[in-house]
Amino acid sequence: MKSFSPFSRYSVPMPLWMQGAVEMLITAFISFGAVFVLLLAVWLNNGFDSVDIAALSRLSVHLWLLIHGVPLHLSQAFGPAAPHGLMTFIPLGLSIVPVLLCFRAGRRLARASYEGEFFIPVGAGAATYSLLSAGAFAYASAEHNPLSLLAAALIPLGFVLMGLIWGGYYEARSLARMVGVDTAEQISRMSQYSRWAGSYAWAVVRASAVAVVAFVAGGALLLFASIMVNWARIVSIYQSLHAGAVGDFAVTMLQLGYIPNMVMHSMAWSTGSGLSFGAGTNVGLAHSTVQALPLFPSVGAIPQNLGIIGYGALIVPVGAGFLAGLWFLREGEDHFDEWVALKIRVRALSLPVSAIGLGVLVGVFTGFVSFILGWLSSGSLGAGPFTEIGPHPAKFAMYTMILVGAGTAAGNMISRLFVSDSSRELSRFADEKPAVSERVNAYFGFGAHKTRDVARQDSAADSHESRTDNPRPKTRRSWALFGDESDTDSRPSANDEPVTGGQPAGKAASTDEEVPEQDSKAAAAVEDTTAEPSAEPKKKLFEVDYSAHDAAETTEVIEPVRDEEAGESGDQNHPHSSPMAAMNRILGRHKDKGHHKN
Repeated sequence: MKSFSPFSRYSVPMPLWMQGAVEMLITAFISFGAVFVLLLAVWLNNGFDSVDIAALSRLSVHLWLLIHGVPLHLSQAFGPAAPHGLMTFIPLGLSIVPVLLCFRAGRRLARASYEGEFFIPVGAGAATYSLLSAGAFAYASAEHNPLSLLAAALIPLGFVLMGLIWGGYYEARSLARMVGVDTAEQISRMSQYSRWAGSYAWAVVRASAVAVVAFVAGGALLLFASIMVNWARIVSIYQSLHAGAVGDFAVTMLQLGYIPNMVMHSMAWSTGSGLSFGAGTNVGLAHSTVQALPLFPSVGAIPQNLGIIGYGALIVPVGAGFLAGLWFLREGEDHFDEWVALKIRVRALSLPVSAIGLGVLVGVFTGFVSFILGWLSSGSLGAGPFTEIGPHPAKFAMYTMILVGAGTAAGNMISRLFVSDSSRELSRFADEKPAVSERVNAYFGFGAHKTRDVARQDSAADSHESRTDNPRPKTRRSWALFGDESDTDSRPSANDEPVTGGQPAGKAASTDEEVPEQDSKAAAAVEDTTAEPSAEPKKKLFEVDYSAHDAAETTEVIEPVRDEEAGESGDQNHPHSSPMAAMNRILGRHKDKGHHKN
């Protein structure tokens, strides 16, 4: 990064590990400062009774560790009068703050790093952040349990590394460049089938990401609709708190921190897996079994006993899968469907097989992501019966896998009704396997064999020549590119008909002394090509030996072109009887002005 300081010309750039440590120090102080300032504003307005500034700083440390995922001991954070429980219900909305700060640091470290050096400052920065977290926990806790200290040092690294890698990828646009791997070189070593499989797998991952994003958006819409419908109940809970302006502000900020959790709860509720707000409670699509709920305003948005109307929420996960299936078809990387269509010729059978396979893959990936989201959004308040809050991660993942997978398969099949089916054309592009002998010889390098495509071209050329009224004499063609050649001679025999009307057959079958020097050299080049191929080094793909083609072209007896306009008899020495003269005549470029008619 360019510096405009007058002393930058005399400064020495920091090493990468030091820059990573400095960036994470800044990130930690900014995120902790945000939590401390928020609690300080509440404390200045007498929001905490009999709490000094030292106790407020320890409470800030505990809350700062909580938003990083470290469990909060209520008695250590709020004093001996608080319940002796462990709070694990993480406000993910506040956890976004350190993640975004780490995202910024990751971008800066990516700019300062060369290819393959990104994880040097990341490792140093993560170690620095871990030491800061452990030191903060040791300062704020009265009991120095080694396991708790280790948890405080390691758990925050999940959010830190996620933000750093996200920022580095956003800046580098390639995970391979961050690691230092040449992706193009690795892909060039793969076969075409491996490339197709990789393209299909990457398209499945992106389709699953589309399903996850659509699922989260649907959960947010459900939460918004539930808040609007139950707004009166939420306002009544606010009024029953009697917290005043400062208390209402603190409660509102706390609810904003739990909005991502509530969105994920709405996602789990839409799948039918249910929610828990305390031991022995369950919130389902049609019926809900709840006990005394905490006086938290957002709890008033919980739907209760909706009946058959509640099953309409199933459209959220199914619709997310439908969008993923539609996107996957538009991506054009459905190579599994192409393979199935080649194996199963009946399209009515191959299409469901490929669509179900896609639905299973997208469903498994989306279910895995749902398990992580459900685990992060659930937890315990550590007090009373509220030890189980949120969805059941395993149940949530299973229901999501089924519904999203079914929606993906349906979306992929239905969307094909609006596009033309090209499965019938796949057989034209299918690779034809050569014979076993050809594959063995090609593998061990024994001899040179003509491929089927070349044989097909030769047969088509021979049939075309046999249909002509005035056939040309067969020539010796040198297929140097494919290692084969024909068995006919390049010069006509004495029994052949005269090629032109002006030359007798005897002259065409003249002795070797009468053959021009150029023709003798061409014949020698052809004889060289008939010999056994010598051991030559392997060439690169698509590298063509043009010299062999030139030698083959010179051995072909070319029928002279009649110049009817000039009234010539087809003499080969005539300037208009060569192929180049014919091309010049077509293009209007005449070298001999005497034969040009005005």
